[in-house]
Amino acid sequence: MTVMNQAQIEQARFNMIEQQVRTWDVLDQQVLDTMNAVPREAFVPERYA
Repeated sequence: MTVMNQAQIEQARFNMIEQQVRTWDVLDQQVLDTMNAVPREAFVPERYA
């Protein structure tokens, strides 16, 4: 299992927002900002974070 450092986690979050969320026509800046600010890895079991 590969452990990601903080920079890699932030890049993965950015990529998710830009490549997935925006392409679903989620364009509300408040929603995008919130998705960027909330660490999604905090909501999954540690082994999947």
